[in-house]
Parts: sequence; structure tokens; C-alpha cells
Amino acid sequence: PKHSDDGTTGVGIILPSSSHKSLITEEQILAYSVVKKNMPFVYYQGAAWDKAGEIQDANQWLSYIKSFKSSLKSEPKIKIKK
Repeated sequence: PKHSDDGTTGVGIILPSSSHKSLITEEQILAYSVVKKNMPFVYYQGAAWDKAGEIQDANQWLSYIKSFKSSLKSEPKIKIKK
């Protein structure tokens, strides 16, 4: 929710698809995951503030997160010129 003239902050996290569960209360959202010993656990987190002028509402923020998640599925293209 908006906090007077301070604006609104949106937060998000991208976790491995099958490794997490969520607990949602009025005060917070908790995500917890099972990790495998000696295996990397990769996640991405971010935030947006509407006063920064780039993302103005929840729909734009969700769209950004979905787009970022889709970009993670793409293989990077690297060209080396001699």
C-alpha cells in the first residue's frame, strides 16, 4: 500500500520452480526452500519504487518480473571476433 507521499515499493523473488513453498500473513510473505548439499541454489530478488519513475504500478512490476524470468530461459549468445 501507498505510504503517504513516500510512494510504494514492490518486491519480488524468482526461486527454482519446484523448490519452494510460501507462507503469507498480514505482516509478511515467507518463502522457504529445500536445498541439496553441495549444490548451488540460484535465486533472483528485486524491488521497484514508484517514485523512481520507471515502474509506476503493480501491473508494470509483475510484467517486468515475468519478462526477466523469461530472459533467464534464453541461452546467452556470445561471439568472439579475431
